[in-house]
Amino acid sequence: SEAGELTAARALIVDPRGFVYVADGGGRRVSVFHPDGRPGFDFAAAGEPGSRGAPSGLALLGDGSLLVLELEPVRLARYSADGTWLGDVAVKEVLAAPVAVAAAPEGFYLLDGGLGEVLHVG
Repeated sequence: SEAGELTAARALIVDPRGFVYVADGGGRRVSVFHPDGRPGFDFAAAGEPGSRGAPSGLALLGDGSLLVLELEPVRLARYSADGTWLGDVAVKEVLAAPVAVAAAPEGFYLLDGGLGEVLHVG
C-alpha cells in the first residue's frame, strides 16, 4: 500500500513539531503524516532493517526517538524520528500480551493485558 494508506491503525502520537506517527498493524509499518495531514513516509515496514512484527503501540522518548511496540512476535524497537532503526530495547520482565507503551521521565511503561499489569522499565 502507499504512504498514508492505513489498513489497521492501532495507535498514534504527535511529536513537538506536529508530525503524526501512526502504528499501522495491518500494514505492518509506522506511517508518518505532516502537520497539515499530508502523508509523509513509512518506516518499520516488513523487510526493512529492524522490522519484524505488526506495530501496535508508540511512545515518544525525551531524546526525540520513538519506541515501537510490535506484536507477532512481541518486541520493542527504537527508531529515530526519521525512521532509522536504532536497535531493540531489552525488557527483563516476561510479557504475556503487551498492548501499550508510554514514555515516562525515566524510561517507559508497558501495559500487559495478559498479566493485567503496568510495568515500569527504565
